[in-house]
Amino acid sequence: MSPLRKPQNPILSVCNLLKFNDHLVKFSRKKRLIGRDSIIKLKMKELITKTIDLNTGSPEEKRAEIRNYFLKTWAVDELLYNQLKDDSVFYHRGRPAAAYNTFYLGHTAVFFINKLYLAKIIDRRINPKFESIFAIGVDEMSWDDLDNRHYDWPPVPEVRAYRDEAKELILGVIDNAP
Repeated sequence: MSPLRKPQNPILSVCNLLKFNDHLVKFSRKKRLIGRDSIIKLKMKELITKTIDLNTGSPEEKRAEIRNYFLKTWAVDELLYNQLKDDSVFYHRGRPAAAYNTFYLGHTAVFFINKLYLAKIIDRRINPKFESIFAIGVDEMSWDDLDNRHYDWPPVPEVRAYRDEAKELILGVIDNAP
């Protein structure tokens, strides 16, 4: 059986995942102005990003663009993981030379936190253990330790909670950095 699945109700999955404007969804369903497929297409189209031009606009405009870009790319990352059959899939490898899928779930958030910490933009780590085990290995280099007996992979709900906390911290940096 494939670890990938189609959501039971793709409209609700996408709307919940991406925090689609509740009033638009409710209004659309009530008035039947937008079909189910149109809602998904509309939302997915909204996730398309372009490189931000830092040479134009005010600091406030750039901050808003960066925030929007971050939220869109984070939503795409979340959508990817929410397509997996269930949490047991995170304790398998996609291929022999790869880390467990749990690694990839934690890596994106850890990458941001470690870079912000090293740049001294934040002065605390969220979870030093996570920021160690999820930091190295995405490139699957021959010297990476892929022996899972050397890792104590945390439960998926803890990794998701870490991702949520990291997201809030990153948004705080975007909103408040000088």
